[in-house]
Amino acid sequence: MEVVFDGSPNWTEQGANGGLDPLAMLAPIERLYTDLLQGVSSVTDRIRYYSFNCWWVTQFPNRSLEQTQSAFRQHIRDGEVLLGLASLYDHEERGWLNGVGGATAISEALDAQGEIDLRSLADGYLLTPVYYAAYRSQITAMGLMVKAVKHSERVPTELGKALGGAFLEQVGSLPAKLFFECAERGTVTKDKLAALVAFRCEYLDPQADDPEITLLQRVLIGRDGTGLRRKPRQPGKLAAGRGI
Repeated sequence: MEVVFDGSPNWTEQGANGGLDPLAMLAPIERLYTDLLQGVSSVTDRIRYYSFNCWWVTQFPNRSLEQTQSAFRQHIRDGEVLLGLASLYDHEERGWLNGVGGATAISEALDAQGEIDLRSLADGYLLTPVYYAAYRSQITAMGLMVKAVKHSERVPTELGKALGGAFLEQVGSLPAKLFFECAERGTVTKDKLAALVAFRCEYLDPQADDPEITLLQRVLIGRDGTGLRRKPRQPGKLAAGRGI
């Protein structure tokens, strides 16, 4: 008997049944709402990723890694894993971490004993860094980054540098130095994670009076940057800043 496909979503034998979009229904939904406000994505409830990436990208030239695209990608992976570890370490609610990449794998790593290897942990869940999967296109649409002249990666604009500087001011120079050292070493211990509490990617208080919040508010509602977030999409063209 021939089976007629009626268009209902179904599990298949291929792919994974976890993650943010197990039924592959997210892309068409995002295709609609990015027409309304470019750069918005359903995976960006942790807006501090914008601040973090604007700072972390500028730290790459200081790494001992080779200055290549693959090394830059590794730099991004190291930062994302360490940010997730710092966010979840010793937190009272594990479910709180919704929206931070690799929450399940990170939670399991924190439950284990001993030093945590950032590279091994990343290989367990980061097929594609969240930066590339979601945030880079949005950050570009917001005017925080632009394509570099001599390579294909993005570099912060003056506005992006200002947001990265505001992030550094919030976390503090000593935790930032420790974060960099752990990423460069590729490992981190629990006591060092305790010293990185300022890096937690928590929901930020919109009423807080600090430079990071102020800049994020201005960028997110389109008062600064390139203006793409207020510009209607041209007919027949993809909306700038699609999350995936």
